[in-house]
Amino acid sequence: MTAMVVLFAQDGAAVVAVVAAVAMVLVGHRLAAYAAVAAVLLVAHAVLSSFVVVVGHLGPVGPDLVVAVKLTGARSPVVTNVLTAVTTAGDTVGMTIFAIGVCGVLLWRRHTWAAGVMVSAVGGAGLLIVAVKNGIGRPRPPEALRMVTETTLSFPSGHSLSSIVVLGMATAIAAELLRRPGIATWIIVVASFATVSIGVSRVYLGVHWTTDVLDGWLLGGAWLTVCLAALSEVRRRDTELCRLGRAEEPSATTVTHDGDGPLVGAALGAGRRRRHSLRSDDRAITGR
Repeated sequence: MTAMVVLFAQDGAAVVAVVAAVAMVLVGHRLAAYAAVAAVLLVAHAVLSSFVVVVGHLGPVGPDLVVAVKLTGARSPVVTNVLTAVTTAGDTVGMTIFAIGVCGVLLWRRHTWAAGVMVSAVGGAGLLIVAVKNGIGRPRPPEALRMVTETTLSFPSGHSLSSIVVLGMATAIAAELLRRPGIATWIIVVASFATVSIGVSRVYLGVHWTTDVLDGWLLGGAWLTVCLAALSEVRRRDTELCRLGRAEEPSATTVTHDGDGPLVGAALGAGRRRRHSLRSDDRAITGR
């Protein structure tokens, strides 16, 4: 019963997102592209959730069994050790520490609002994981497939959802701060590879079905898009404040043509005005 309520709520949210995205596209809103992407991802999440609950009755559906069997047969000690390390790095503690590091850099660079968006992104991802997991109530794969211990529910994958949000936000922030396309491209490649690796590790270790991981990426991607839109607005606000600051700067300083900077120019201008005032006072006293 709870799962059906969650499905209806998700369907309603998806419809609202689609209507809002269409309206924003029609009026040419600057955030229309973000709204369209978020709506598509949210609709895909709603469809996949309904498929898991209605068709699969919370059990394996689609590629779940096939992928699980193939990955189980491909297990080896080396791969298991590597993917166990990957899944550990991508858990709640690992992603939280990484997000705190990003916020620390932002605060050091005095990008307070961007740090606030990062905190909101991580907090929102955590709320989504708890709400949807408990709302859908899908059990984990059989214990015979599991290589690590997990006690929470399965759908969606919290590792997949949190990693795409945290790494996606970090990538966008790094690209903005560095402003070097070549490095930004490599950061995107590394972050994408890390996100995919974390998701694959969950299926390989037998603690998630493939559809759990896919839904984590879909729902996390939708939330990431919303957060990127907020980050874009913060960047636009900062840009406008900088422009206003530059526009007001000439009125507060004296422009010089001899290579002096604005502070020197202001000092020279003040000195000239004072000398002119003193001469005027002398003329008034002497009557000349």
